[in-house]
Amino acid sequence: MEHDHTGTTAGPWLYVHIGIPKTGTTALQRQVFPKLAGFDLAMKPRSDLFRREGTVDPGLFRLVFNRCPEVWRHRGAEILRDVRPDAVPARPLLVSEEGMSSGKSPHHLAAHFALMAPAAREAGYTGVRAILSIRRQDQWLGSYYAQKSDRREDASQEDFERFVDERLDPAQGRYEGESMMLDYAAMLEAISETLGKANVLPLVYEDMERHPAQFAQTLCSYLDAADAGQSIVATLAQGRENARSGGDDTWQLRPPARPAGTLAARFARKLERKLADPGTITMTGELRKRILEAYEASNRRFAEISGRDLARHGYF
Repeated sequence: MEHDHTGTTAGPWLYVHIGIPKTGTTALQRQVFPKLAGFDLAMKPRSDLFRREGTVDPGLFRLVFNRCPEVWRHRGAEILRDVRPDAVPARPLLVSEEGMSSGKSPHHLAAHFALMAPAAREAGYTGVRAILSIRRQDQWLGSYYAQKSDRREDASQEDFERFVDERLDPAQGRYEGESMMLDYAAMLEAISETLGKANVLPLVYEDMERHPAQFAQTLCSYLDAADAGQSIVATLAQGRENARSGGDDTWQLRPPARPAGTLAARFARKLERKLADPGTITMTGELRKRILEAYEASNRRFAEISGRDLARHGYF
């Protein structure tokens, strides 16, 4: 279904891409979204709002979504003005930030959208529409662990399997943090109940990788940006490299991180990290089976609700 960017009673739409980490968010931000003519883009917007003195700005929406959703009721106008200072928005705005979803429960995100929507209308937007990216959970966990392995004291295959065990165990992490972020049906249902099903677009990482034409058509139809379709397909067809992937079901670990020091010490450490070989992790068949069984019911429900063909990508 196509939607008029200018809305029916007010201004343009505010689109928010919930870029769950490791779902192709960087590629979308750098290669795909810039192809959209007629949009204002805010890729990982920065701001001094909520940033503690002496700390690096991790991104405005990460900071906002780390707080109670009531922040939108009290500071919504300031947040949106920092993203785009126009007094009256003239074009649709697309915000993309992976940090807003990191470790968040579906209902925490939904509560934010519930209060973001009236703040957006007061700022001159018709309303808020969301884009939710997903990736098969076994591949997500492998990629995520490898990316964060420099922060673990004993990064290894054994530690990786222990990491997965903790996130599948109901007595430990199954209903917390990243594990609930990967409960895609719960995410889709909670946000759809808040914004309306027509105002949430599910995007599947594997479609972007293997079916770029279908992926581009789905995205452009939702954004009413058909003119960008061919350009996006051409970009996606070129393929992308995964910085930590060593091939099918294998990921390269990162050397341990060390405290910052002098410029010379940082340069030496950077060279050392580049030359080091900390090893790899592998997604074994048994490990994959356990992960996908844990999320099978959610994945089947997501496929039913969204109409996305997850079976062809091995989600169940």
